[in-house]
Order: sequence, then C-alpha cells, then structure tokens
Amino acid sequence: ELRLVDYWKRSWYNYGWNPVILSEADAAQHPDYETLVPLINAQANLSEARSWSYQRSVYLQYLAAAAVGADAVSDIDVINYGLSPHSPLLAPPDKLAIYSEVVPQNVSDITIINAGFVTGSPRVLTDVARTLATFDIVGQIPQQRSGSMRMIGLAFARHPEKSSIRGGVIVTCTLDNVCPTRTPLIHFTNTPRPRWKQVDFHRPLPEKALETSYVLDHNEIEFLRNRCEISVTPSHGSVQSLIYPVCCEKK
Repeated sequence: ELRLVDYWKRSWYNYGWNPVILSEADAAQHPDYETLVPLINAQANLSEARSWSYQRSVYLQYLAAAAVGADAVSDIDVINYGLSPHSPLLAPPDKLAIYSEVVPQNVSDITIINAGFVTGSPRVLTDVARTLATFDIVGQIPQQRSGSMRMIGLAFARHPEKSSIRGGVIVTCTLDNVCPTRTPLIHFTNTPRPRWKQVDFHRPLPEKALETSYVLDHNEIEFLRNRCEISVTPSHGSVQSLIYPVCCEKK
C-alpha cells in the first residue's frame, strides 16, 4: 500500500515531525543487536498471527529506533491529524508510554491498549527490545500473541514504575467500518484494504498535508522497490521520527 506510506509520511510531516525510513542496518548499529537477534528470531517463530519476517521486524524496530536516538514507535497505518512533537498529550520519555483512546481500569486489558503508538527514550526502547526478545509468548493465550503492541501491554502495563498508559490520543478503526474521529491519531489497522481508501473515506488528509513535498532518501527508495512489511517510529522533541522496514521480502 504505497499510497498509505505517502499518507503516513505527509500526515506526520504536516504536524512538525520528520518521518524517515530505516533498515535493519540501523538496528545492527545497536550494541545489543548481536545478542538479541537470535532471541528475536526464535520469538518470531512462535507468532501465530503474522509471518516470521513481519513479526521479526516489529521486534527489531525498537532496537533500530534506540540505535538512532528516536523516542517513539508507531505503525505505518497510524495517521496523524493533530499530534505535534510538543503536544502535552505526549508523556515524558523517562519511561515507556503506551497510548490508547481510554485508560483501562484493568491493566491486563490489552484489547484497549493495543493502539499502535508508544513513546520512550532510547534507553527505554532498548529495554522494550530486550523484554520482547525474552518474553514468555508460549505462556500467553493465542490471541495475545499477535503483535508487539499486545505483548508490550502484557509485559509493561503491570509495572507502573516502568510504564504508563495515556488516553485520549489514538483510536482504532474497526472491521465493521466504524472509525471515530475524536483523537489526534487514527489507527487504520482493522479497516478493509487498501487502507489509503479508508483514510480518504473516513478522514481525508487536510489540503496542507496533501500539498507537502518531500524527497525520498535511499532507504525509502529501497522500501518502495521491495514493498516490504513495515513498522514505523515517529519520535518527538528534537529527535527525528522514523519509519522503516527492518526485515523485508520482495512481493
């Protein structure tokens, strides 16, 4: 869905972020890469809902983000309609912030906090990568094995000293075509494909975003060439935001 990539990039750029594509080479710059990759490869084999390459990429994204100094991670299908890098909705980066529409009363309610957007300092994101690489996937019920955001919820939400949950930031569109527009971020993960059409239907990008021009860098060109499975890392503050495929297969 190359147009979805374009929409994602324009939407974040329009609100003061700088979206860039990274590769696994960036993750390889992290000092923990050689240690964690065998564990991540093994974890990806245990995923029931996604391909090995996709699941591997969503684990490696946190390591790559930390390696380049980013402080947020978001999915490619999270479109920005108003969240700036300096928004008071963003949590301080000293611990992991998991964003959602509402804050669940029960921290184990991962159906609410599986939102596609988290923030934290490079040190915090490194801790996320380490935690996911060693998390007991087999000990979880099958529907809780489907993605890194769910596992982050399970691994971190029970530890308030290491994480927090922020509400009012992001809402997820559903398979029955219900797409609320009351938050600055909308996650189009469960909408019918192609998802860019769902963006056009539910909440088109503003003209200013559509008029934005940008230059593709080398990694973005490689992404467009390979049409990879991807994950995204926008960051806030003075650090660049990122979108990258860390493990790609040609289609």
